Amino acid sequence: MLQLNQTNLKTISPKLAESNLFNLPEKILQFGTGVLLRGLCDDFVDKANKAGVFNGRIVVVKSTDSGGADAFETQNGLYTICVRGIDNGKSLQENRINTSISRVLSAKTQWEQILACAENPAMQIVVSNTTEVGIQYVEESIDQNPPTSFPAKLLAFLHARFKHFSGSATSGMVIVPTELIVNNGDALREIIFKLAQYNQLEKEFIDWLNDHNTFCNSLVDRIVPGKPS
Repeated sequence: MLQLNQTNLKTISPKLAESNLFNLPEKILQFGTGVLLRGLCDDFVDKANKAGVFNGRIVVVKSTDSGGADAFETQNGLYTICVRGIDNGKSLQENRINTSISRVLSAKTQWEQILACAENPAMQIVVSNTTEVGIQYVEESIDQNPPTSFPAKLLAFLHARFKHFSGSATSGMVIVPTELIVNNGDALREIIFKLAQYNQLEKEFIDWLNDHNTFCNSLVDRIVPGKPS
């Protein structure tokens, strides 16, 4: 747990990112651009990359209709995480540049590029934070450009991946929703299967979805406030 401490802060120059981190393959598709994902999941990915453990970057999907990805593009997806708190009884004050995000795509205008990510064999994980209302069942076609709801967008991505890799067992994904609802992974999984039935998707896809994809329940454990004014 990160305990925020606003006293006795001092300016710390963030370390410059190593250039090789920008050449890592894209391994994560992330739905949501909010501070929680950038300050929690993306932070751990960045630290794992710098430790030579994960070695993969994140494609972020901006799902909402408002705005675009310009703020990310102008700084090449980079941003600074400012950590202020107590770690093992000692004051912790650290600024670090996060290099985990490779690009940010708008679902409204770049849906085909998002679906093309399904053809990337290095893709392993889907992470989401679309707020509590994001995990809801909406009867809609996944052939829209793009679908409206987050589950429909995710189902469209998974179906595109299934078709491209012909249902290969190794092409399945680990799906980690972080929306603040009880058993978020189970809830998302139930909606995905129900939506697949509504879209009358083939039995072979349903079997692949069930056998080779993992939906994880998660609970966030970090306080991530917004950026300073």
